[in-house]
Amino acid sequence: MAKLTDIKIREKDGEQYIAIDTPVNVTKEGLFTTTLPKEAVDTLSQYGIKMDCNRLGNPGYFEADTLNGLERKIHAFVKECISRTLIEEKIILKYDLCTNCHYVKDTDGELVPNGYWVKNPDDMNKTAHWREGTEGNNAISSRPAQLSLWVKPYHKKRYAYASGKEITIYEPYKRTDEFARGKAPLDWLASLINIAPTRGLFSETLARYPEVEATDENCRFFVSMMKFIFKANELLKDFALPENILDFIEQNRLPELEQSLR
Repeated sequence: MAKLTDIKIREKDGEQYIAIDTPVNVTKEGLFTTTLPKEAVDTLSQYGIKMDCNRLGNPGYFEADTLNGLERKIHAFVKECISRTLIEEKIILKYDLCTNCHYVKDTDGELVPNGYWVKNPDDMNKTAHWREGTEGNNAISSRPAQLSLWVKPYHKKRYAYASGKEITIYEPYKRTDEFARGKAPLDWLASLINIAPTRGLFSETLARYPEVEATDENCRFFVSMMKFIFKANELLKDFALPENILDFIEQNRLPELEQSLR
């Protein structure tokens, strides 16, 4: 492609002055194209609107049938960026709760391994039913029983643009003093180290995870859930070794485990 000229874009967003000089090329097919310089791409990316990429995968690509058309496209894109208005801002909790298990709940509420254990066989599929986890694990699955919870606070910001387009951005919540011991449940959750959703976390899919507003009560709920898992770990982790299981039983401590499940 042969370079034709440069397009100069000048716009102002409040106190920020946006100046873009970008080279224009012409393809064999007669299309006028440009890929904005990295500095310009970095500046415009802050406004949250995705840009097209060129053949090399570099963002900031524009094309048009005419030079004037190309310039109008870039001007329109920049104007759309700087028209961004914050319409909602709040702190929310993103979470991912997963359970893998299957069992039967008998008519009287007892949890049993399968329908054979139902006290009255006629109750099966009437008042006694199979129960499954969130992942749809059923009797023909071959996965271990599991419980996992990921929860993380985010600053949620929703923006609107002149075109009517809206986008939502999630930024990790940060305490005012990162090294202070937070007393609020929100800070407790923000202090959880190196946990991630069972199903993987990518910035472009963060929106698919359920969320609740980070009220004090909602944060306390998830703190209690995490502490439940921590306490289950304290109770069960040593049983990974068979000698610890046998020692626990020999000490006649089985009622302790049974009591914790009531």
